[in-house]
Amino acid sequence: MKTRIVSAYDDEYLFAKNLKLLRQIQKPYLSQTRLAKILGVCRTTYRNYENGVRQAPAFFVDSAASYFGITTDRMLREKIWKE
Repeated sequence: MKTRIVSAYDDEYLFAKNLKLLRQIQKPYLSQTRLAKILGVCRTTYRNYENGVRQAPAFFVDSAASYFGITTDRMLREKIWKE
């Protein structure tokens, strides 16, 4: 498996961190399996997107942003979490 070095402001890294945070702060709590089903992908694919192992395709980014009620630009380019 290839290892990739990610900068703190890499779009894929930001998307993965934002996706995980948005899922975890949902009330009631959303599991990866449940959210994957809602967004139309299998759990392992979703997990890979959330962990930054695979790059999410445009349809998935759009679906996730729509589900969470934010813009795709914010999902991809803004740091939603607090350090």
